[in-house]
Amino acid sequence: MTPYRTFMCAVRLACYAMIFFCLVAPAQSGTAVNDGQEDVLPDPCARDPIYREFEMIQVDAYLSNKDFRIFLESDLRNRVKQSVFKELRDRAFAQTGVIIVTQEFERYFEAEVASLKVPTCYENPFFYLMMDQYARDVETARQELGLSLAVRPRFGSLPSNDINAYTYPLSGGRAHVIAINSQLFNFIYQMTALSVHGVDPALNKRQLSQAEVITNGLIGIAYNPQAQKSFVASIVGLLLGKPIARGPVSHLEEPLVIFFAAAMERFVFAHEYGHLIRTHRSPKTSRPTGATGSFEYDVLKWSWRQEFEADSVGLKLVIQILLRSAQDNPSLTAYYIYALKAPLFFFECEELLDQARYMQETGKMPPPLTDKDKSFVRNCANGTILKADRKRCVNDILNNHPPAWLREERLQRPINDALARLPGNEATAEAAQKGSEMLFSVDFFWRETSAQILTALTEQEKLIRQ
Repeated sequence: MTPYRTFMCAVRLACYAMIFFCLVAPAQSGTAVNDGQEDVLPDPCARDPIYREFEMIQVDAYLSNKDFRIFLESDLRNRVKQSVFKELRDRAFAQTGVIIVTQEFERYFEAEVASLKVPTCYENPFFYLMMDQYARDVETARQELGLSLAVRPRFGSLPSNDINAYTYPLSGGRAHVIAINSQLFNFIYQMTALSVHGVDPALNKRQLSQAEVITNGLIGIAYNPQAQKSFVASIVGLLLGKPIARGPVSHLEEPLVIFFAAAMERFVFAHEYGHLIRTHRSPKTSRPTGATGSFEYDVLKWSWRQEFEADSVGLKLVIQILLRSAQDNPSLTAYYIYALKAPLFFFECEELLDQARYMQETGKMPPPLTDKDKSFVRNCANGTILKADRKRCVNDILNNHPPAWLREERLQRPINDALARLPGNEATAEAAQKGSEMLFSVDFFWRETSAQILTALTEQEKLIRQ
């Protein structure tokens, strides 16, 4: 299967992932088709000894997160499949030339589902099908770039509200499983779907002036109370582990959402590949199961240098996937160029979520970072710190996860370099600008709603204490 074919299949998979979450949301809100009782949980069945260890982590995670047990219902696959087919029959991307041939896709989807062999009985089959597609894309890109890899990674999902992925060392540290927390994909899709409301969805038109970009933001965000309400609810819901209501996305906006979200999800997966490609070794740290459960397991704690290196390798892989896909399907080139900015958007959203966590923990607005503050953090990361500041650097800075704003900043140049190597025509510039508009839009959302988010989080904390 060519990179383009694999990428487009996964774009389609993103469509039914959206439907899948719509099915799950009622279950999480208490109107479930299942009440979360023990009879939903299957018997462990993993045959691979490494996956057998990982399955016990999944068991503990499901025991700690009852709201996610709908993933394990025996009739879920048929319900999702029928919903997917109905949705595909009702939609088309005629405006962009992305035509979903329903019969062809039904046959493909049926074959994929029929041949799917999940490694554990506690694996979410639809997440695993998506991750399998991502692994194929990343593996093809890795081979094309000539990057060495000693062992193909094992991967799986955990039912968790944490917006992250962790690598679990198993078999005494001789093997690893990359675990994607299920809410991560939901977070990616939701932030993209909200931000697109502040962006002109038309591509292949012309570059917008700064005034036009700001006008779109004002109309779609500042003068749109419902959009602001959805953004606040999404951020607060993510922090509190509540279900996130999906807002409507028009057919014209939908390709922008799907291509951007699909590129972000590949970047997350490619980043984890990056650790293996660079043969990173790391100490262990204990985390609650899925980062939300009551059982603790060891995960690898990557250093800042390792995270930056994995970001760099992951970005190279994603750029290869996108540009090769553009070669294979020239009519969609603008969308693949636009999606080159998706990793920056991912870290932009992570930064906003970190600021919201600060609000949740302190009940205060996060203090703005000055240029001096940022310079100090950069010097810590680069090892160019003064001797007198080394203790503060190690204890207060490097002991935490690298800040999202710095990771985004470090990816700017390679993305700009990739864009500079493309034909310098108006279509390329307009597509790249569309990605920048998405970054502007999510930042605009934050500026307009941060005070509302603080109020909502403060009220929720009061209710919890009562």
